[in-house]
Amino acid sequence: MSKAKQQVLPPATIIKNNISAFSTKRFIISPLVEEDKQLICSLYTNKQIMLHISPALTPEKAEHSFDIMLRSMKKDVPRIIGWSITVKATGKKIGFQALSWRKWPQAKTDPLFQTGDQPEVGIMLTETAQGKGYAEEAMGALMEFAYKHLAIATIHLFYYQTHSVTKRFLKKLGCTLDMNNQPLDPLIEYQYVNQNHWRKNLIEKVAAPVEEANIK
Repeated sequence: MSKAKQQVLPPATIIKNNISAFSTKRFIISPLVEEDKQLICSLYTNKQIMLHISPALTPEKAEHSFDIMLRSMKKDVPRIIGWSITVKATGKKIGFQALSWRKWPQAKTDPLFQTGDQPEVGIMLTETAQGKGYAEEAMGALMEFAYKHLAIATIHLFYYQTHSVTKRFLKKLGCTLDMNNQPLDPLIEYQYVNQNHWRKNLIEKVAAPVEEANIK
């Protein structure tokens, strides 16, 4: 088929068709499955881990949030896609990360939250996995995967201004902090990364789409 006649797939189709597992030097990063519920709920209900994100959820609300995420991943137009993070050396899962296309309530009054078809990225790690540089490698790899395999042009990052740890690893990832383009809410800070500014190569291998990871 000539280039002129090649079908141009809509962004949602590209994303849906290319959800897959991938690996980095230290991690295997796999699309979430039902067996990940216990881990994810333990993160959502942990007050210390949720301190700079939102109030910790009740067990019931944590399960509901996980179920919503898993259902979304199966839709033709996913609103959120999650991946678990497994340490290669131990086989232990230490957290999860996600791309989300959420509709912010603030978008009604603050144009910065009108992110359109470009996602946010976020990560949550167990307490024992924090402080080891894992977030930079794992979330950086997800951003790289989004740019190279999901046709994402821009990734948005919103976080509480008090979250100094997030600021440090976002700086290492090369995110842009424009102090002239910040939310109206002074408690929230915003950064972004454009695909054409991405310079890191963290992914070692990508599995076939929608297949279980079998990558070392």
